[in-house]
Amino acid sequence: MTSRWQRTLAIAASVAGVAGLAGGAYYLFIQRPLPKKKGNLHLKGLHEPVEIIFDRYGVPHIYARNEDDLFFAQGYVHAQDRLWQMEFNRRIGSGRLAEIFGDIA
Repeated sequence: MTSRWQRTLAIAASVAGVAGLAGGAYYLFIQRPLPKKKGNLHLKGLHEPVEIIFDRYGVPHIYARNEDDLFFAQGYVHAQDRLWQMEFNRRIGSGRLAEIFGDIA
């Protein structure tokens, strides 16, 4: 009887552990990295308000009163969607890709 109870408890703990890991992975890799597409955001570096509107296809349309704010907002939108690629290209250009991938790079 004890071994049956232990086996049931081990299976239940395993199922709970897998469910917890799946939930954590969902939040970490799916839910959290989504860029903010609605609402207001206050960023240091902007001189005047900038409006970013995403159309139904997810294409950003940036409206700014000066070029500095326009390009700042464009960089912010790019970083929201492609930060990994920007970092990857920066490391390629500086010859530091091996810091991530090791001797293979």
